[in-house]
Amino acid sequence: MGTCPATSAILDVGAPVSDHTTDYFAAVVGGHPVGITPNAVALVGGSGSTTTPTNPQLACEICVLQNVILGSSSTDTLQATGGSIDIGGYVDARNSGGDAITTSNGYGIDIIGANQDSGNTLYFADSSGATINATTGSLGINGNVTNTSGGGVTLKTLAGVSAFNITGTVTGNVTESPSSPGKTAMAAFTDPYAAAPTPLPTYTGSGSAFNASCASSQTVPAGVYTSITTNCSGSVTLTLSGQYVLTGSTGLDLGGSGSVTLSGSATFYLTCGSGGCGGWTASPTPTCAATASGAQVLFNDSSPITVNLTAYEDGVLFFFDPCNSNALAFYLEGSGGVTDGNTGGIWAHSGVMYLGSATAMTLPGPIVVSTVDLAGSGGGTLGSNSGSINFIPASSAVGNLVN
Repeated sequence: MGTCPATSAILDVGAPVSDHTTDYFAAVVGGHPVGITPNAVALVGGSGSTTTPTNPQLACEICVLQNVILGSSSTDTLQATGGSIDIGGYVDARNSGGDAITTSNGYGIDIIGANQDSGNTLYFADSSGATINATTGSLGINGNVTNTSGGGVTLKTLAGVSAFNITGTVTGNVTESPSSPGKTAMAAFTDPYAAAPTPLPTYTGSGSAFNASCASSQTVPAGVYTSITTNCSGSVTLTLSGQYVLTGSTGLDLGGSGSVTLSGSATFYLTCGSGGCGGWTASPTPTCAATASGAQVLFNDSSPITVNLTAYEDGVLFFFDPCNSNALAFYLEGSGGVTDGNTGGIWAHSGVMYLGSATAMTLPGPIVVSTVDLAGSGGGTLGSNSGSINFIPASSAVGNLVN
């Protein structure tokens, strides 16, 4: 995405709309760990109700503003049990393993198709087949569905034909269950964090690099940094408390062969150098004229990483500058595994969540990103597990970032 245009028509999604909150962010209350197994699985587990269906436009647990790419050599799964899955663009599934996008507990799946893949909203070229299954929730697909492979594709909901809609044509070996879905188009949705004011740190200066020593325990003071990195062969615990502004391209980089634990409470604001990414405007409505690649989060450790952090500000653990368009904004690469014992949301409006060769990872949630790309050879899991998202009401004025 090259620009982040202003708009005069906002569709509010994910929360009731009311007066602007004075909090730094439009908050998410409750986050959840994500388990990444050797298969590529984007997982949102949770305690969602099994009796009350949820409109998928009101509580997306996984919100992908652009596209989902399922391209690893293992099975790729995008799964939510505590909220719905909303995808603004297309789904491209063309790996050698089976693919699945699924929800449960009455939550739905909407794939809007604002971006097209060779004229398709769903494009499958997976020899092992694929499934889009909203179980007891609604399933809506705007646009065409094409399967070019020998593996069968199933589009399914148990909520009945009235909850199943495909506006375009269906081509190839595709089973629709129930058969003959409706043609009603799904409403477009906007970034549910669109009204979130940009963090306003009190720190000054461009910051410096924090390269952790290999002492077993150390404290990282709150402040502005070009990077926070580890690269040790032994176990390291970093204690954090407050807001951490990361301005360089490196950002938070946890690597090495020894285990790493992040402990305490923190909110990471991942932006660019001087002036932020693309010239954003601060509170109350972040806007920008163009994107730029800024700081990233990289988990690349061959030993276990434990994110034992609570969010310092309003439930958001990783808050990316809205114009930070890093193609590896949230990059999971290490083979050691990552676990998250607490809560915190991930918001990367213009950034890509990329899963490389990661295995056995868990992450905080909910997840709101521009693109999800599961493209590595090892597979993995992304998501959260605490139930549906609860937003503090916030205004959605003209000028907010919108996809």
